[in-house]
Amino acid sequence: MSEPTEHLSAVPAGSAQPTGAAQPAVGSGASDAATAEVPRSRRGNRLGAIVFPLLLAALGLAGAVVAWRVAGASDAAGGESGAGIAAARARTAVVIASEAKIAVALDGWLEYERARRRAEALEAAGYPRTALRDRTVAASNFFLMGGDVQYLDAAGQFDPQRMREALLSEGASREDLDPGPHFAAADAEYDRVRSLVGGGLLIAGALPCLTLAEVTRGRLRGVGAVAGAGLLLAGLLLAITRWG
Repeated sequence: MSEPTEHLSAVPAGSAQPTGAAQPAVGSGASDAATAEVPRSRRGNRLGAIVFPLLLAALGLAGAVVAWRVAGASDAAGGESGAGIAAARARTAVVIASEAKIAVALDGWLEYERARRRAEALEAAGYPRTALRDRTVAASNFFLMGGDVQYLDAAGQFDPQRMREALLSEGASREDLDPGPHFAAADAEYDRVRSLVGGGLLIAGALPCLTLAEVTRGRLRGVGAVAGAGLLLAGLLLAITRWG
């Protein structure tokens, strides 16, 4: 009865569990995916740490440059406005002086015509000595009128408008009497200022969006980055198109 017992005891321990060594480790795929996500997240954070500071620096530089151009355009507009006002004042002074000269010339012309016609009538009536006196008076009034036939029209009559134009032309040869171009240039510069200020506001509007994108994560970061970059680009384009 002792042999069967010895035979059973000769079987190696653990030989009845051969399938235990072939079982796979549970949860290995989930751990691999988790370990793959960690480098991807780190790369995104590293990229954001580089891109957003650069965008913010570009925003500050663009804002400073646009502000500098706005100041330059404002100075130019102010200068043109001042030049236009000075030209308008000079023109007014010349017009007033010209009208005074025209009034004196017109009065002289009337006296000249009166004396000339009286002299002709006296000569026709047989009073040549008296007519000579009136002709002398007529000559003196002609020189008072300016002594130049350039102010007479085709019929030999005094033309105040011709004298007015001549005096304005003479004044314009000495100083600027045309305010129109200066005011037009000032209006153009003021339009430029308004456009540049609009571009600056768009650039400034990109600051909170980019700041939000820098301090947040996930979808909110993407929305802030897109909005900030779009506002920055739109502001730059508007400023460039009206740079001048």
